[in-house]
Amino acid sequence: MVGDSTLYARADAVKTSWKFVDPIIQAWQDNPEIPLYFYECNTWGPKESNNLFEDKFTKWREPEE
Repeated sequence: MVGDSTLYARADAVKTSWKFVDPIIQAWQDNPEIPLYFYECNTWGPKESNNLFEDKFTKWREPEE
């Protein structure tokens, strides 16, 4: 790990990431009616995510176990 900068995010990348994330956080704080869904770790996400592709031609692909 010592000397391998590919293992770490550069400062400019982190700063740019926050330009994307900050408005989302601010929107949730300013508009509590915007839903934020939580889910258990090691799952495929909240059940509400199924509504993202609710259409007769599209759906989430379920992994085979």
